[in-house]
Amino acid sequence: ASERIMKEKFLNQYRDSKVQKQQLISPLKINISPAERFFLKEHLSEVNKFGFELEDFGGNTFIL
Repeated sequence: ASERIMKEKFLNQYRDSKVQKQQLISPLKINISPAERFFLKEHLSEVNKFGFELEDFGGNTFIL
């Protein structure tokens, strides 16, 4: 039951664009495959709505 409550809370925050972001002390470089890069570029705004702030760092690298 508690998992369902947390899921509903998270989905409501997502719908209302109220997901809290927490910045990392030092940015994390993420290297991904070209296919993952294509998918991520297409859905970057959706990923950011989940509270992850990703930036394209060039090539197949993103900064979190």
